[in-house]
Amino acid sequence: MRITATGWNRNAGENAIFDDDIFDIAPISRRKLEMMDRRKIENRTFAIFEDGSLTIARGPQELRLGGSYNIEVEFTEQDILFLFSECFGDKKLSEVIRLLADES
Repeated sequence: MRITATGWNRNAGENAIFDDDIFDIAPISRRKLEMMDRRKIENRTFAIFEDGSLTIARGPQELRLGGSYNIEVEFTEQDILFLFSECFGDKKLSEVIRLLADES
């Protein structure tokens, strides 16, 4: 997954905020992450799955972005397959189709 910020009014080039393979990231609970020592979190990436959503947490990330920016999130095919597997890997295809139909 790649997250970038590009200037909206004045483009000084792309700022990469995050660029890493998410399938290499170990899942963790939000509570456990909040209880960890900050030194153990530094320069590590965590995946928090809860209530049907995924949060990618990485720290610290130094940002010096003043003004307006266009934010882009790019997923590779492997990222999408990983997310699908994490969310629906224990379900049959017919269950997944039913869940998708219920959402629309």
